[in-house]
Order: sequence, then C-alpha cells, then structure tokens
Amino acid sequence: MDTDRIDKAVLALLQLTLHDGNHAWKGLDWQVLDRLYKQGFIGDPINKNKSVVLTEEGLQASRQLFEELFNRPQAVPLAANGQEVGDVNAALAFLSRQGGQVPQEHDVLPP
Repeated sequence: MDTDRIDKAVLALLQLTLHDGNHAWKGLDWQVLDRLYKQGFIGDPINKNKSVVLTEEGLQASRQLFEELFNRPQAVPLAANGQEVGDVNAALAFLSRQGGQVPQEHDVLPP
C-alpha cells in the first residue's frame, strides 16, 4: 500500500470539511492523521476536539493537492479544423469576419 499517496489524498480531502479558516473535521483514519501530524501538515490530532488544525504549510498543500487530484481540467475549445482556440469570443469574431464560413486548413485563428 502506498501510504504517501493515501496521505496526499487525505490531506486534499481535508479541504472538503474546512471551517473557521484552518480547521477540518478529523473523521479520517487515525494512522493517516498521525502521519500528517508528523509531517507538519496538521496539529496534534489526539485531543478532545472534533477537528484538526491545519498548519500554514498544510493549508497550502491541501489546496494544491485538492486542485491536482480532484479538479477537472478546463476544456480547450477547438475550431472546426481542430485547432485550439484560446478565446471563444475571438474565435466567434474570426468566424464573423469570414462570413460564418468554417475556417480552412490554412486559416490561422487568433490566440
């Protein structure tokens, strides 16, 4: 079992229960929380509180990992010829200048 990957996933999932700035509910595996504590990402999870406190480093890592692991990549719009279009409005303006005609292979779309 790859505990490093599990730790990263749990640290990312702490984003889902963040409250009061840097607190997250600690309803996760105690061994993982202990490892995150030893790595300096959270405060000591062994207490009577129902949440753990993320350190500044833990907050930053949690946000970054959440984005890396769980955000869908933004779709890049493609023109009719399969060329990437950086700005949909620019592409529509280009098509309008072309009289609504689909760009040809040699046409260059604006970035």
